Amino acid sequence: MNLLSLSTFIPEQICDTQRFFSYEGNYRISHYCGYAADFFSQILEDETIDGGVAPRSCDSTRAMNSYLKESGKFFYQIHIPPPNSSATKYLASELENYKNAIEGYFEIHLDDISERSALINNRNALIAALYDDLPSISYAAYLGFLHQMLQTPLEEQIIPTDLPCKEVTGPSVFLIGSTLPNFSIAEAIEAAGLRILGDRLPESKRLFSARPVSLSG
Repeated sequence: MNLLSLSTFIPEQICDTQRFFSYEGNYRISHYCGYAADFFSQILEDETIDGGVAPRSCDSTRAMNSYLKESGKFFYQIHIPPPNSSATKYLASELENYKNAIEGYFEIHLDDISERSALINNRNALIAALYDDLPSISYAAYLGFLHQMLQTPLEEQIIPTDLPCKEVTGPSVFLIGSTLPNFSIAEAIEAAGLRILGDRLPESKRLFSARPVSLSG
């Protein structure tokens, strides 16, 4: 199975997904959120995609099910609980429902969740160390590596040790924003002589900064 996931909130402990960054297909509805529209356009139009999973976190994602329910492809929305005393139990129930939905639709059994959790925790520690080395490596190369890595199965994700060194020595900057699928932006910043020392992008260290997790089967 090949599932497309809309955000970094989707738990990798359950199964592999292909992360969505951008799509060049046609928008399905002109007044819809462009990012979300591209997401379900790819699910509908890409024959290599078997379905999708997304958090039910905003008006755009809440409406997705109505567009995808007639496609015949798998689609699951994870409900995000409000921050209160029952949030952990609620989220655990949602993840169990997500797992059960995958098993029922694809007629498989997911029994390696604990092992996947260990792989994720080890990977996250290595990514955090790589992020801390940003002053000496190319940020564009770092971000490009992350995007490529997140498109591969968890067991095939390898942390590089030979990213290009940073040659710029100009003023330092810090990036804030949503996902950055266009690497030429980072390349242009470095080409202008600026040093990118860090970011708050959801596909960067922020994705790997959570405390270690362990989900049982």
